[in-house]
Amino acid sequence: MTRRTRRRSADAVVKSVERKRKPRTDTKPVTGFLKTGSTMLNLAMSGDVNGGWPLGRINTMPGQSAAGKTILVLSAFAEACLDSKFDDYLLVYDDVERRCDFDLKRLFPPLLDRLQTPSGLLYKDLKGNEDESGISNTIQDLKNNMLQLSKKGKKFIWVSDSLDSFSTDEEIEKEMKKALAAAKSKEAVKKIAGSFNTEKAKILGQILRMLNGCVADTNSLFILTQQLRQRINPMPGQSHYTTSGGEAPYFYSHVRPFLKKKASIKEQGVKIGVTSKITMDKNSITGKLRDIEFNIYDDLGIDDNASMVQFLIDVGHWKGGSWIKAPEFDMNENGKDKLVRAIEDAGKEKKLKRIVQRAWWNREESLKLGRKARY
Repeated sequence: MTRRTRRRSADAVVKSVERKRKPRTDTKPVTGFLKTGSTMLNLAMSGDVNGGWPLGRINTMPGQSAAGKTILVLSAFAEACLDSKFDDYLLVYDDVERRCDFDLKRLFPPLLDRLQTPSGLLYKDLKGNEDESGISNTIQDLKNNMLQLSKKGKKFIWVSDSLDSFSTDEEIEKEMKKALAAAKSKEAVKKIAGSFNTEKAKILGQILRMLNGCVADTNSLFILTQQLRQRINPMPGQSHYTTSGGEAPYFYSHVRPFLKKKASIKEQGVKIGVTSKITMDKNSITGKLRDIEFNIYDDLGIDDNASMVQFLIDVGHWKGGSWIKAPEFDMNENGKDKLVRAIEDAGKEKKLKRIVQRAWWNREESLKLGRKARY
């Protein structure tokens, strides 16, 4: 064998190894985002004020009751209505809990002619037509409804609220009864009975694997909310809360914001809202886990502007105190509330977002180790 032949042979081996090492991609890459309705949450997810929920992916959102999960998903739907790239998307709210009583006309007017149930019925026409809503009863219903849209080539933003309200008992009980009838001993019966919850998690994992492909193929978005459950006698260092469905929801989530109700907001002794704290439990966009907070008011929804002003104060971009000076706006106001109102009255919300973006980048830059790269 000549030297040239040996070189060609070696090059062929290298190329063969490189092909084997090349990672396989079973889904299409993420191509864009849907704003969440909270600028600070957009930043926590993607590092960009115009980021947010990644398209082509499954995402889960666990949280305490009344922590703002439903308001957050309705805000995301409203953002889709205001973005022309979502004009051909179906906005499907699968209200499994059947508890969405928000006044859409007052809080989310863009949703009146877009937000629909799985059957295509608009939510504004829902009252009196609940039997025609097509709202999923089981996780199998969800799978069938979503796969039908995918087969038709439809793009969609689908929110199921929440996983805990889905019932798979009907389907599982049939299989359980067959297994129990075939059991040969008391020990076998006991083992089968103890696997009931495991079977539920197993079925959910199988269905999410199927949905993962159809969401990616149409560059759609699926958000699954989950209720928090309190652990009984947690181990030292273990979280006091858990979620249902096993590990599958976490595994298939691209981002996973974790909502907790931090405090109630009162005015004249009356509750008018809540402060919600969001902990990024998983983030496959940036890999960074950043926590944020915002207030949610009964008659406003997410107070986006106030959360941005508070961030600028927290990172020291603006000096807090009884009087707050905002040099970029040439404003000096007595308190955060007056400053927020002054910015809104001047119509400077977009400029506020640009300032927050720069402050976020500056903080992220300051958090870097600044060491020599390993590779």
